[in-house]
Amino acid sequence: MLGSLHAALADKPIEEWSFEARGEKLENFEEFQRLIHEAESISYGDFVARADGITVESS
Repeated sequence: MLGSLHAALADKPIEEWSFEARGEKLENFEEFQRLIHEAESISYGDFVARADGITVESS
């Protein structure tokens, strides 16, 4: 998921990040990553990462 986001940005400097898990905004990437690793299952849209206007959702 994050690899897709990184590829879409093509090494441009990222100015704005946003992370959500199951509809709740998260404070930082570390929390986002921890919740992904702890999840027993992941459904479409459970995890969302946004960077500079590009959105990637779990599927």
